[in-house]
Amino acid sequence: MKLALFDLDHTLLNTDSDHSWGEFLVNEGLVDPVR
Repeated sequence: MKLALFDLDHTLLNTDSDHSWGEFLVNEGLVDPVR
């Protein structure tokens, strides 16, 4: 079973998951970084 958590207000994770997701996509080369 796969589980995905999206915590936009630091309730569950000590980071912004939307920001971390964007960083992951850039690091994987799936999207271009915004300049």
